[in-house]
Amino acid sequence: MDSLWGIRPELLTTDYARKFFYFVPKIPRQVNVEATNRCNLNCKMCKRRELKIPETGIELRKFIEIIDKLLPSVQEISFGSYGESFIHPHIYEMIRYVKSKGKIVSITTNGFIFIDEDQRRLLLGTGMDTLRVSIEEISPGENKAHPYSSKLLFAMEMLAKERTAAGSKMKLFFNTVVHTGNYDQIIPLINYAEKIDFDQVELIHLDKKSNDVYDYLPAEKEISLYKKIKNMKFKIPVSSLYDRYLGIRRFAFRNMKYCPFTYDVCHITIDGDVTPCCFGLPRHKIDNIFERPLEEIWNGRGFKEFRKNQREVCKGCTLMRFE
Repeated sequence: MDSLWGIRPELLTTDYARKFFYFVPKIPRQVNVEATNRCNLNCKMCKRRELKIPETGIELRKFIEIIDKLLPSVQEISFGSYGESFIHPHIYEMIRYVKSKGKIVSITTNGFIFIDEDQRRLLLGTGMDTLRVSIEEISPGENKAHPYSSKLLFAMEMLAKERTAAGSKMKLFFNTVVHTGNYDQIIPLINYAEKIDFDQVELIHLDKKSNDVYDYLPAEKEISLYKKIKNMKFKIPVSSLYDRYLGIRRFAFRNMKYCPFTYDVCHITIDGDVTPCCFGLPRHKIDNIFERPLEEIWNGRGFKEFRKNQREVCKGCTLMRFE
């Protein structure tokens, strides 16, 4: 529960204070790795359309080399960018390898591969920590992005049940972009996530700087929705962009001069290029991990220049802000 200042007591830690004052750690807490830029869908809002890069996937040996280059202080490996990680032929080997190094593993997925029962079984055998599934509708509507699928929803119900039966501790999240096309479905979607025993719903934005598919709500209407959701006291956590603006938190954003993602996380592409962000800047190369250690890159001139000029480089990004 949020305090009067908008900070949950469990967040009052040294790590939280570091993020608030934008102290750069010696090494990022989380590294996002691009497993593939191929996808089993062709969503209209996806940045793959803009990037126009050859579709390929990372070689398993290169992935292992990247993981081996990361210092123990990198706590979490996430998979993602503009492809569907679970269509990579070695994704389960990759997850198991990362877990063997004692790191947290999280992946955001469109979920469609898990309509296949065998894929769900393979997933549950990896020991992965968090699966975020991009769900924007629970009934056919006006959504223009991630498509509605009754088969996908059924697969998510089954996955939650199979997780319990397998004794898996993997967390299951709905990862939901909020926009005019699914506004009326947001509260029913949260109810549905509770019903099928998912653990959390994350209500998010995407970077609208380079695509015009999403029509976001007016800020007042969106904030009103989030306030209503907070007052409904769901049994599972529901996070939103509004949480980052409660009470004292709003001062941490310094009028959007800084973005907390880039002070805690970096992205590594299939080719080993290190970039500040897998969302808005997936090809904004700072350096390459096969040519220089990540610690040197993270603390080097390229990242320092980026942080100094971040407001201009990221201008127009809607990932962490209301319009």
